[in-house]
Amino acid sequence: MSSAADDRFYSALSEAARCDSARPDERRAHLDALAAHHRQLQVWAESCPEHFENRSALVGAEIARIEGRALDAMDLYEQAIRSARANGFVHNEAVANELAGRFYLDRGLEKNGHAHLHDARAVDRDTFGPFDAVASLGAFEHFCSPDEFRAGRQEEIYRGLFENVATVLPPGGRFYLQTMVFGRNMIPLDEVDIGAPRDSDAWYLALMGRQFPGSWLPLDAQQVVRCAEPGFRLLTSSNGRLDYIQTITEWGRRTGARSGGVVELDQDSGAVRQFGLRLGKHRQGCPN
Repeated sequence: MSSAADDRFYSALSEAARCDSARPDERRAHLDALAAHHRQLQVWAESCPEHFENRSALVGAEIARIEGRALDAMDLYEQAIRSARANGFVHNEAVANELAGRFYLDRGLEKNGHAHLHDARAVDRDTFGPFDAVASLGAFEHFCSPDEFRAGRQEEIYRGLFENVATVLPPGGRFYLQTMVFGRNMIPLDEVDIGAPRDSDAWYLALMGRQFPGSWLPLDAQQVVRCAEPGFRLLTSSNGRLDYIQTITEWGRRTGARSGGVVELDQDSGAVRQFGLRLGKHRQGCPN
């Protein structure tokens, strides 16, 4: 039942996320799928609230958010957080806090929003307890800023992050990390310029800087692996270059109407690449 419930739960949250970016003709199908998952979670929650109430409430909160029922969404987010905390579902509590935080921040309620969000560099066993595994998707690029890079602090910041993640994992625990990195054609930071010729590396990087201010990428995958030591060792890695190109192309198509143009990358552009890394915590733990 636990596996089936998790499948329903995460599938529902995925459908809710898709509703936010779906075209009008696609939105109804995602809402219908979301409602079907929610109905099943409600049935399970009625028979076993200690296990399923937190899941049902969180999916209900997402439905209320999408439908514009803000007060219902607030109540359901809080119900999901309380139920998950009371019954020991620390990971579901973390997910509920993240979604509630985004909900409040999107409405300009910064104090409420930040109360629900936690900096990954500060999360430890005392705040959320131990984890069997940790996944970082689309976050690693934002831990180091251009100013911190100029000050020579990039690897210090990465090492501190890995050291903290190691404290919440058991020996042999896994850390799944996806990140963009600078590719073979990376140019000096001072050459990044939005006024550079369109489609040049300097222009692409300046565009990324405008979309993600305060963010700076790792130099390459080897730098990430080096900073993960001695707490972690590399188990597998994959080059997600084509995935990145597809992501940016789709992002450009979906935002082009608002920005006045469509951004696409071709396979010959080498300024930025994407990697997936699977890291394993050393069995003996992280040395002091």
